[in-house]
Amino acid sequence: MGGIFIGGGSHSRLRASDALAIAPRPCYREAMPQPPTTSPTDPLVPSARRALHTLDIGCGASKLAGAIGIDRLPRLEVDIVHDLDVTPWPLAADSFDHVRALDVLEHVDDFVAVVNEMWRVCKPDATVEVRMPFMGSVHHHTDPTHRRGATHRTFDYFDPSTTLGRFGYSAAQFTLTRFEYLEGHTPDRVGRLYARVGRLVVPWLQRHADTYERYGTGIFPLTDIRFELVARK
Repeated sequence: MGGIFIGGGSHSRLRASDALAIAPRPCYREAMPQPPTTSPTDPLVPSARRALHTLDIGCGASKLAGAIGIDRLPRLEVDIVHDLDVTPWPLAADSFDHVRALDVLEHVDDFVAVVNEMWRVCKPDATVEVRMPFMGSVHHHTDPTHRRGATHRTFDYFDPSTTLGRFGYSAAQFTLTRFEYLEGHTPDRVGRLYARVGRLVVPWLQRHADTYERYGTGIFPLTDIRFELVARK
């Protein structure tokens, strides 16, 4: 897994200084100690492999089971304590088959730089799941630490085959395979009414996303948007 090795059981924790030591560096690669040999029946081997395959960015206290969690706040669930805006991250390139970033990209200072790092640590054709506040969401504007919301075309800037991707903001390349509008309604009568309407309306809004995002977000507001991406290398 690109020189990354984690031992010591499921409660092992890495700080940025530790993680830097395990990312491969060409000038020290030959001198780096190799992971100890373990039997295929060792119960630690499957969990370690799962952890190395998945990265949970900004995981907080809700880390995906079996993943490596990176976050700037030290918590029991966080394996690597590191500020995402400080790049490069202490992780080797081409290390992960799956990357998850839920409710985090709206908080970072430099969106493009963080997406570049996501791409760098992905293996070719790795899958990426992102969730962000939708552009018309009241939550996007309520939280003072939110720096941006997203539309269904946000990641088009990282796909050179799209009109927006031709601006060349980044060398990182992702293909959007799916996006999903997410609802969030209050428990009162109005919220329940919108929830019933949403079951009929939201599928139509996704099929006509350009029209909806230009003209309809104030009429039928949504909460979040979720992206499924594939890293292209």
